[in-house]
Amino acid sequence: MPVFDSPDFIYFISEMIKTEQEEKVLNKKQKQEKELEFISQLLEGSFKLSFPIVQEKKTIEITDYQETFKDTAKGFHYQNTEWLKEETRNDITSVKFVLSRYEKYTKTIKFEVPVTVQFALKQAELYLSQRLTKRYYDQIKDDLFINVDTCKEEKKNNSKFDSDGFMKWKHVFKEYKTRGDCLSSLNGICGLEVKEGCLTFHYES
Repeated sequence: MPVFDSPDFIYFISEMIKTEQEEKVLNKKQKQEKELEFISQLLEGSFKLSFPIVQEKKTIEITDYQETFKDTAKGFHYQNTEWLKEETRNDITSVKFVLSRYEKYTKTIKFEVPVTVQFALKQAELYLSQRLTKRYYDQIKDDLFINVDTCKEEKKNNSKFDSDGFMKWKHVFKEYKTRGDCLSSLNGICGLEVKEGCLTFHYES
């Protein structure tokens, strides 16, 4: 009898297949248990992490930053947000917020799993709390209060501004310390909107 037709060989092969199937079922069950545990911890608020940020294609967005955000009490915080504590939505999949005083530039942060309004707000604040850099300033400087609301005549006679009418970096950093400072008075939230899971804010100016 050929070895491939022997009862021992057939039994051996059947046991291998059975073992592989059992391992697949076990792995699937373990994965499901971990997912349920993660969701449970998330809902209880005991799971502490910053979700990975996924960048979007540009509209008029700043999207080339992926720093690890540092939480700091001295960072940027939106004004008039006490009422948001009453928000119970937990289906937020992204948050979009403005970066400059006149709302020309925006940033969108996406989350891998749905989060609460409060968590999304915190991520926006952490992004805006990061130290302002020259590279960041150069990308949004044409939409900032210091460059838009200063009259041309004043700029001509002021060494703080360059030939294009923008404040020079060495003077900018004396005025603005964080990204959030670039919002100037556009730092209060008076409303919010959620569309297809994307949270946006209405601002007080």
